[in-house]
Amino acid sequence: MKVRNVALEDILPPRLQPRLREDDPGIEELAVSIKRHGLISPLTVTPDGDKYRLLAGNRRFKALRMIGAVKAACSIVQLEADVGDEITMAENLIRRNLSPVEEAYAFALYLDAAGTTHEDLAERLGKERTYVTRRLMLLDLDDNSLGALEDGIIGLSEALLLRRVDDLAVRLKFIEHADKFGCTVRVMEYWISGYLRQKDAIEKEEGRELEAGEVHVPREVMMLCDRCETPTRYNELRTTYLCPGCYRRMVSERLLREE
Repeated sequence: MKVRNVALEDILPPRLQPRLREDDPGIEELAVSIKRHGLISPLTVTPDGDKYRLLAGNRRFKALRMIGAVKAACSIVQLEADVGDEITMAENLIRRNLSPVEEAYAFALYLDAAGTTHEDLAERLGKERTYVTRRLMLLDLDDNSLGALEDGIIGLSEALLLRRVDDLAVRLKFIEHADKFGCTVRVMEYWISGYLRQKDAIEKEEGRELEAGEVHVPREVMMLCDRCETPTRYNELRTTYLCPGCYRRMVSERLLREE
């Protein structure tokens, strides 16, 4: 591997670029640092026709263009196209910590281009297969649901649960409720199970679809007791997720066993 100066206009973007956000605030800080101290770590490129394909260092490349640089020190390596894509993917997924939504698009791009399996990608990333599969499942969701996940209103598990709700207006209702009252996996499960029961009842009794405006979502965060399945206010549940009555009975049973 050799290092030489390459004109930025001769450097092509990576074939697979999973980072979706163009407004990365760190680019400006990186640009200031490079302008002040120079490019400490060279870009990594591979020959591609009469130009070079960027493998690693996309943020540095953007920062260099931001400060008006014409050339950049580049480590030039000879690689097959699919190996180059793997290097780009590794840099972005492991070193840059993408969000679950960004990972989902990145995985889909990679699998489509490489024609490989979930298992193979997971092995290359040093992850479990379910890590890859769960993120790819996010691509079944609508923009509102993905935006709620990106904004931290709901987590990955809660977002995946929303796939059980076909009505987008109902999904949005759950998201708005989660934003107002907070939400956990158990809470989302409770909301959705209640919705599905209500939906089935309307279909059987009245022969019609349940409308989003009719969907009842508890104003307070409610969860099912693990023991008796009684809907209980979240702040009343113990760490064991038991309602007060079941918690008292559990304590009494333990005391009787100890006597």
